[in-house]
Amino acid sequence: CPLALTQTGQKVECAGHGRCLSMREAAVQQDYISLWYSATYDDWDADMIFGCACDKGFGGYDCSEYLCPKGDDPLTPGVDEIQIIDCICTIGSSCNGTLALTFRGQ
Repeated sequence: CPLALTQTGQKVECAGHGRCLSMREAAVQQDYISLWYSATYDDWDADMIFGCACDKGFGGYDCSEYLCPKGDDPLTPGVDEIQIIDCICTIGSSCNGTLALTFRGQ
């Protein structure tokens, strides 16, 4: 599994936000976070291929990415909403800078 370095220089699997599992182990687990279906996997590579099963709120191949909160807006139940943000760079401008979004403090 992918290794990451902590601030103290310690090596941790799955960025410290997940579990390193073989294909065989992942097949039989069902956590409804990153493992949705339970099955049996016992092919020749079952104990040769490993990956990260990320904790809630984390994603990516190594569990190093924060996932954005998602779901229905509790203030408008049952109403589907889409937020669109357009960043437009006009011709002749330098087109550089940053954009930061926060939601629920994350």
